[in-house]
Amino acid sequence: MEKPALKVEKRLGEEALKAVSKLGLLDRGFKVKRLDGYIAIPLVRNPTEEEFNALRRLNPLVYVEEFEPRLRPRSIREALEDMVPEDVLSSIPSSLDLVGDVAIIQYRRELEPYLKAVGEAVMKVYPRVKSVLVKTGPISGDFRVGDYTVVAGSGETETVHKEYGCLYAVDPVKVYFSPRLSYERFRVASMVKPGERVLDMFTGVGCYAILIAKKVTDCVVYAVDINPVAVKYLKRNIAMNKVQGRVIPVQGDVVKVVDEGLKGVFDRVIMDNPSRAKFFLKTACQALKPSGGVIHYYGFYPEPNPEDQALRDFRRGVLEAGRLVESAETRIVREVSPRRYHVAVDGKVC
Repeated sequence: MEKPALKVEKRLGEEALKAVSKLGLLDRGFKVKRLDGYIAIPLVRNPTEEEFNALRRLNPLVYVEEFEPRLRPRSIREALEDMVPEDVLSSIPSSLDLVGDVAIIQYRRELEPYLKAVGEAVMKVYPRVKSVLVKTGPISGDFRVGDYTVVAGSGETETVHKEYGCLYAVDPVKVYFSPRLSYERFRVASMVKPGERVLDMFTGVGCYAILIAKKVTDCVVYAVDINPVAVKYLKRNIAMNKVQGRVIPVQGDVVKVVDEGLKGVFDRVIMDNPSRAKFFLKTACQALKPSGGVIHYYGFYPEPNPEDQALRDFRRGVLEAGRLVESAETRIVREVSPRRYHVAVDGKVC
């Protein structure tokens, strides 16, 4: 298809692409064309005199050229091939988190000048995405939320996420949620037996609790979180998934919640707060029935031997709480950073 084009020397290609994009002239629906020693950049229209003067330092030629339409790219890197330098392409994340129709990518300093382009590339690869966020800070604080910046799309961050037949209303900017733990939630839910009473100590929007209630008959899950916004979504999700009466939402500090009426009540306790779970092992043990039960403990541990470290912390915490570990199994849930792991311990406590 014939389009207005800006022709510059190949060595000036990166600078020209940035300048044309900044002026709003770049037509991203067509591929940049490579010529002998030059490149031709597709434009949405001919530049005005003022715009051309801003580009004059590049010694450009404006003319009409035949361009190939850009088909839907297969990856974010492919979508950015003509938009960012080759050395930056290797820094483009190869994966992202999809929470409903919100996409989340990890921040990298070298991508700072290209974040808008990266966001637009994500939306090309994933057409159903309505907003693209960059995670600029770690999960932290009692409410376990991170720092995010919207780089593309509508900017709306509330969404509905589907997982193993459940629906979760969630806003990842305001509450903790990780789609990467989907299988872990399914794994734990598959271990729960009919008739059990379960405590989900750090429930967030209720992913463990609701899945358990839908999968297991005659089971009650107390879902606790200190973040009032998370509990607001939890209540919506209980209704949306029709598990009223089987998931009991509780907003508050889980230490106080257990101390004030839930000691010795549960067959199983879930501790999905890997940054701080070891500080709550006493409360988890107090929540178990006098005859004992199962604790699903999580933590972040580095090499070497992350599973051994997790098991050591778990045994020590249970012993300090006045109980014993009858048996325990460990597994690596995922690698969260180079040589640092999210570890699960499934421990039977008596």
